[in-house]
Amino acid sequence: PALPVPISHDTPPPASAQDAWFDLTVPGSLEHVVGAGLQAAGPRFLRDLIGVFHDPEVAMANRAGARRFRDCLGDLQRLGSRWLEVRRVAGEVGLQAAAARDESRAALYPFLDLFGLRLRRDGPTWRVAPNVDEARRRGEADGATAAGDGSSAGGAVCGTDAAWRSREVERRLNAGEAMAWWTLPQFTVSLPLSPRVWLDVVYDEDAADAAAAARLAGRAADLVARLVTEPRVAQFYVGLSGLDDRTLEWLARRPGALSLLSNERLEAFARFGRGLRVHDGEVRVPGGDGAAAFWEGLVDASVADPERFVDRLFERSSARVAHAYDLVSRLSDRHRRFVLGDWQANARDRRRGRESLWRVLERL
Repeated sequence: PALPVPISHDTPPPASAQDAWFDLTVPGSLEHVVGAGLQAAGPRFLRDLIGVFHDPEVAMANRAGARRFRDCLGDLQRLGSRWLEVRRVAGEVGLQAAAARDESRAALYPFLDLFGLRLRRDGPTWRVAPNVDEARRRGEADGATAAGDGSSAGGAVCGTDAAWRSREVERRLNAGEAMAWWTLPQFTVSLPLSPRVWLDVVYDEDAADAAAAARLAGRAADLVARLVTEPRVAQFYVGLSGLDDRTLEWLARRPGALSLLSNERLEAFARFGRGLRVHDGEVRVPGGDGAAAFWEGLVDASVADPERFVDRLFERSSARVAHAYDLVSRLSDRHRRFVLGDWQANARDRRRGRESLWRVLERL
């Protein structure tokens, strides 16, 4: 379903501190998962992808695309875990030695099933062969190739390259290749804050930092699918991705504020949070120190009390204050000074100008 709030395609601020964001490695080829167009966007392509899937003007296509994306990453999650298990128990040996042992043979069955393959024993020799469904798919693909309508690719796991197509997996295993030398395509996504935060927000689980990182690593594809297709998780990512590193670092040390932004204040935060800046324990408001009193009056909280300010900013007047805050924060310095009346020498005139600004914003 479409998000109840618009998603901005603005470029998020560049990272400057390593601990404000962390990288997550996802099995699969990014080009084959989302297309070549987003590959140049780098590890923070998720914000653009969220915008694509949650554009309300193409809601029906969004649902279909999100479903395909989620299913594709689900297949990749299964492939990654099953491939690692096969490598663990049989990675250094070829098919004959692997199939001869109960433990490694048990790991091979679910792995091969992803490609429509099965183990077959011919006397003392083990072979990999297509199952009934895969044999039918290959026959249809070969027919299409002969007619000039397609390629004889056979089955494949979504999001992988040609080396992981069913025919190629069959060939390599029957040729005796050890899986220790196989390379599964991978791509990297960057997430704000820490693995522990995402484990809590997405999976409602708590764990120490190292354990949280390990759990997320094992669910990387599933997490990315949820980030892009589930509105609540997508909103949280969009809100966080607009913050600078110093604000993220402050938020990481404030579980109360983090809980508010991921729950009660989530919708307003996703829509209007990109202008929030907390540096050195104080909120840095649009317009600087000279505009602090104006924003404190609107928000009904002091900039020296960031947690209360954040709570009130994304709560009051159906988020009109947050809307105004966001609009003014995105103006150029020159236009911001004009809107806030900083060009007027008389303090009373500046105050009247800001009051007029608020009356206009109340009508939005």
